[in-house]
Amino acid sequence: MKKAGLLLLLFTLSITLVFADNSILVGSDLGEVILCSPNPGRVADYPEMHGDAIYALGASPDGKIAVSGDKDGNMVIWNTQTKTGTEIARAHRSTIRSIAFSADGSFFVTGGKDRMVFKWDSRTGAKLEEFKGHKSYVYGVAVSPDGSRIASVGSDNLLMLWDADTGRKLEKKRNAHYKAIYAVQFSTDGRRIFTASADNFIRVWDAASLDNITTLEGHGNEVTAIAVSPDGKMLISGSRDEKIIVWDTASLQQKKSISFPGNIYTVGIDFSKDGSYASVGDSSGTVLDLDMGTLSVSQTAEITPMKSLIRLW
Repeated sequence: MKKAGLLLLLFTLSITLVFADNSILVGSDLGEVILCSPNPGRVADYPEMHGDAIYALGASPDGKIAVSGDKDGNMVIWNTQTKTGTEIARAHRSTIRSIAFSADGSFFVTGGKDRMVFKWDSRTGAKLEEFKGHKSYVYGVAVSPDGSRIASVGSDNLLMLWDADTGRKLEKKRNAHYKAIYAVQFSTDGRRIFTASADNFIRVWDAASLDNITTLEGHGNEVTAIAVSPDGKMLISGSRDEKIIVWDTASLQQKKSISFPGNIYTVGIDFSKDGSYASVGDSSGTVLDLDMGTLSVSQTAEITPMKSLIRLW
């Protein structure tokens, strides 16, 4: 893994909003982690510690710890205040596709193309547990609000629910969607799970039994990203169909469909800490800021081509 050199922000593969200091953490296809303002503007570079494209980023709720994962399965745990990192080489045997932190920030979970899900200590970087059961790529992972359960999804169409402490499989839903599942999120009360798929649908599940509650229909192409608002009242979904949909999580009905012209596909959705704004990123490099009060686009920024926009808090 490379350890030196600071390069320009080019061809970004992932961006994450760090709301603690109102900035953006960017992971590029050159293996760089770069701090930017959301206007946008370059603020600072982290030391170069990745040798290949960064496909996943995540951070603790307080924004003090960030984690980056790359195409080769290497991972770096960052102190965002000092911008120093601890390398974990070959954390996965292949590309790390998703990172999710527990609500208390004590641990985080990674999912990769090696079919594995791992739990890590946020402070020491020690591997705490591993979860075996997926038959193909793991695209999304999520941690329940109380930190007791982990959900994972992937290209095998499986929705898996695990005991976070023991690694024991709690529930397994085969054929949870007709096609690959790209994203998973818990509701803020931990009672429901939302999944987004290449079959154009979002499905809502009972988080204990994995019984299907309902299917949300509205997108005309693959649903590639979802996020739940901090107050739990709204769900935002993004797709390849040039629109973003805001859903009411109580009625499970659409609140608004927002046009996203030129959108190739939505790679990430992120809320501000107070939930008043949400940012939606497109693979072409466009980021929309949504005013959640008016459900309208408040700002558009052109950053650089990207493949993920991940919640850090």
